[in-house]
Amino acid sequence: MNKLIKYVLLIFNCQEGAILLLDEIENGLHYTIHEEFIYSIIKLCNERQVQFFATTHSKEFIQAFINVINDHPELEEKSAYFEMAKHYKTNEIIASSIPLDALEIKLSQNKSFRGE
Repeated sequence: MNKLIKYVLLIFNCQEGAILLLDEIENGLHYTIHEEFIYSIIKLCNERQVQFFATTHSKEFIQAFINVINDHPELEEKSAYFEMAKHYKTNEIIASSIPLDALEIKLSQNKSFRGE
């Protein structure tokens, strides 16, 4: 509950059009509330016109994100999933947008989904 309140206050303190970066967003959250948490944060950010980026390495959290978007298709056009990885030759960081349906297939087949 404290973490949710912290994030809500952060969002309310942002000006319209702000960008909010949340690192390892799922830390300290029980997996059973991931979907409700994600939905609440996305909805609030949309209402406040705050763009946010969240990082995670949690397969459960990524699956919860997919579930939320599948349950609330109106959020899909304002949501995206990106993978970041180092290029094997140049060590340059590369970010790739992964369509949610492709991500869902990767997760169901236990394929790499975290820039591995």
